[in-house]
Order: sequence, then structure tokens, then C-alpha cells
Amino acid sequence: MGRGRKKVGETPLNQDTQENTRTEETVKMPEVGFLRLRDVLRFIPYKPAAWYAGVKSGRFPKPVKLGPRAVAWRVEDIRQLIADLGKQAEEG
Repeated sequence: MGRGRKKVGETPLNQDTQENTRTEETVKMPEVGFLRLRDVLRFIPYKPAAWYAGVKSGRFPKPVKLGPRAVAWRVEDIRQLIADLGKQAEEG
């Protein structure tokens, strides 16, 4: 094909989009502190509604209220939950 033409379904590359690929960034959990829900769900893959149902039933840790409309989970609680879930998977 000639210059300036593209094939159907082909995305043109320009200086703004040098690559047409998506890269995943490595997420590391902090040693101490708090995690918001979106961060918790990066480590424990549940949908938000399922996560909150687990909090309500006592399966998952309760959040800490940071403000009138903000909650977060202690990193220590999430680390312990991950360890407990790992033990259950090994046993089960």
C-alpha cells in the first residue's frame, strides 16, 4: 500500500503512541500503612460487592474509617488474610 494508507483494523503509530501494547506495572504492597479498596483488590482478586459481603460476614477484615466518605484496610490485616487464604488452599 502507498504512504499514508493503512490496512483495515491497523492502528497507526505516531510519536505519541510509540507502541500499541499494554504493559502491566508490578504492584508492591507497602510494609505498613493502609490500602484503599482498589489496591486491596489488586492482591485479592474479588469484585467489590463480593469483597464487601466477605467483610460483612467476617471472612475479610473490617476497614478503618479515614474520613466521612473514605475507608481503607490495614496492610497488616491484608497480609494476614493472604497468608490465611494460602494456608486454606494448601489444606483444601
